[in-house]
Order: sequence, then C-alpha cells, then structure tokens
Amino acid sequence: VGDVVDLDGFGGEIETNDGEKTTLKALVDESKAGVVLFTYPKASTPGCTKQVCFFRDSYEPLTAGGLAIYGLSTDSPKANTTFKDKQKLPYPLLCDPKATLIGAIGLKKSPKGTQRGVFVIDKEGKVLVAEPGSPQGTVDRVKKLV
Repeated sequence: VGDVVDLDGFGGEIETNDGEKTTLKALVDESKAGVVLFTYPKASTPGCTKQVCFFRDSYEPLTAGGLAIYGLSTDSPKANTTFKDKQKLPYPLLCDPKATLIGAIGLKKSPKGTQRGVFVIDKEGKVLVAEPGSPQGTVDRVKKLV
C-alpha cells in the first residue's frame, strides 16, 4: 500500500463476464478516479453472494467519487454472468481463470484458490488498499476511502 505500480502488463489479461478481454491498466485508464477490485472464491456461493450484494447495495456512494467497481474471481464468464444477472449487479464481474491478476494483487491462496479481499488503485497507479477481508469487511474498507 502506498506503492505505485507499473500497470503495463501487470496481472496479465483477464475477461469481463461478457467475454471481452481487458487488463487492469485498461480498466484504470477508463475509470474517473481509479479501480476497486474485490475478490471472491466462487460465484453463487453463500459468502460470495453476500459480498457482491453488499457492493451492489453500496454502489452509488462507493462510485460517486469516480471509483469503478469490479468483482474478480477465477470463475468462467458463464458462471459470472449467471451470478451477475441473478443478483442484479450494477458492475461487471471479471474472470481470471489462471489467477494471474489475483496473484499479482496478492490475493491468491496457495496452492490454489482465491482469498476474499479488496484491492484499490488510483489513476496514477498508486495502491490505496490491498488486504484480505470478510464479505462485509471488504465493503467497509472501501467506504472508509470515499
């Protein structure tokens, strides 16, 4: 936290739940103030459903300052699209099947799996938050920023 990350090639290529390829750099460039990535272990499981709904229900205040919100998991585009539609999420879910971005932001479990957490980076590439947390804890952490 506090470090500036060179976003060129950082975390490799990921896909949106619509199957479009993108990178963290592209997402940061498109955002007004930076990007919030919250990670979750598996789409449509109880803890993860709580987490995406907390971000859904706090979407307006969290994004009012220009931060863009994305969920991030190793799920397939199909699984994440089903999850997004069912929970009526106002933000995209990113698919990182090889966990290249999840690993780059320090939320990969060893030997495999994803640690629930949150990562926030501003337009300049400065890391504002990078930590594991509970479904409610990850939302509360972002609320403290905005």
